[in-house]
Amino acid sequence: IKGSVIKELIKSKKSAEFISYASEKDYKVGTKQFTLSINANTKFKNTLLDSTQYAISDLIDNIQKVDPSKPTTEHENPTTPSTDKKIKFKQNRKRVTAGNGCLLTVVTEDGKSIDQSKVTWKLSDNISKDTTITKTKSGVWLYVDEGEPSSSVTITAQVKNVKGISKEQISRTLIVKGADTGDDGDDNNGGGSDDGSGSGSGGGIDDGTDSSGGDDNSYTAEELKAAISDKEDDIAQAKEDLHDAQISYKEAKAEVDKATVKAKLAGTVTTAYSKGTLPTDGSAAIVVKAADGMYVKTSISEMELDSVKVGGTIKCVSSDTGDEYTAEVKEISDFPTADSSNGGDVSNPNSSYYPIVAFIKDADGLSPGGSVEVSYSSKSMGTANENAVYLQKAYIRTEDKKSYVYLRDKKTKRLKKQYITVGKTMNGQYIEIVSGVTEDDNIAFPYGKNLREGVKTKISEDDSEMIY
Repeated sequence: IKGSVIKELIKSKKSAEFISYASEKDYKVGTKQFTLSINANTKFKNTLLDSTQYAISDLIDNIQKVDPSKPTTEHENPTTPSTDKKIKFKQNRKRVTAGNGCLLTVVTEDGKSIDQSKVTWKLSDNISKDTTITKTKSGVWLYVDEGEPSSSVTITAQVKNVKGISKEQISRTLIVKGADTGDDGDDNNGGGSDDGSGSGSGGGIDDGTDSSGGDDNSYTAEELKAAISDKEDDIAQAKEDLHDAQISYKEAKAEVDKATVKAKLAGTVTTAYSKGTLPTDGSAAIVVKAADGMYVKTSISEMELDSVKVGGTIKCVSSDTGDEYTAEVKEISDFPTADSSNGGDVSNPNSSYYPIVAFIKDADGLSPGGSVEVSYSSKSMGTANENAVYLQKAYIRTEDKKSYVYLRDKKTKRLKKQYITVGKTMNGQYIEIVSGVTEDDNIAFPYGKNLREGVKTKISEDDSEMIY
């Protein structure tokens, strides 16, 4: 039925009833498929275009059944509890082009996201079987068949079993641009009667056009205005589609990134299990062997995390040969290990230990599975304060919340009590001395029965009992 016919009926305050039948047999026995009643008070959610052919079922779906002043195309259920948030379509799309598609997403009335897997979608029945919907993580993708015969498509959405979200159904009717709506071949555009009188099997209503002449390509001012509005809607929808596509791309890329395992160590994959044969004993599913050099694995206590960093170096001494090697820290685990031992040495069971991996570039003399003793300094890690001195905790004493050491006075050569300013603790053993002593000072062990200020001192040549 042409839009101009419906509009003229409403304008002239006439009443009419349009009836469609699914088949000629149904028509003969009086089995109706759709019935459309038009009167002076009939209003539509979407503006009807004069030259567009509309199916009866599409017009029924398009009739405004709620307050016309309310700016929405969703059919709302007034019985929904006020405590539950109502839903709406995120997109403001009104049209879709045949042969193309669009994304539709359901959100709460205040625009907050909803788990789209909880949304049930349904398409209107009076459409091509090739017009389909496909659920995605972002909502549903509506594809409209290139040969879609209906001039509009209605899609319905409902959220179920989500606490705080209304179970009401909402629907959106989209005008199909480029739909194949010829006058011949669809009983849905079939007959009816003017002013409720008369009957026939397809007579319909005179649309007011002169079949003997006239220019079918002419447009009224209202149709030109509607055409301009269509193009503006197309531009807005294209921008919206681009935005939705960018979001979908980012979500898909994030899923791919999660499923991609990237080696932090350079080398060759020597072992790789397939999906169906993954080990269940906790062993590695993928093993990477370095092309050159070797990797050493150890762990550090939680107290040392601030003093060790990726890029720093550690000293390694071979347990077999005593040869020294330099290794660069490549990785520090974000999670502690359940094993608090390092190569047989039992560490503090009350502290957490974090695995680290370092790379020895020149590893001649080392063999896979061997062991080394590892050590490092704040300078090798690049975490040291170049102007600071670091002392073992044992050399530092505290009095009235003030820290001090005993050192040799350079002038008198006697023992002197020197107050100092301390900084952070390194490796759980060393304390940073910000001020009070220098690297040139001689520090005394601060315990013993003869220890007091003023006693004579000498520099010991025996360093066997010195603490470093």
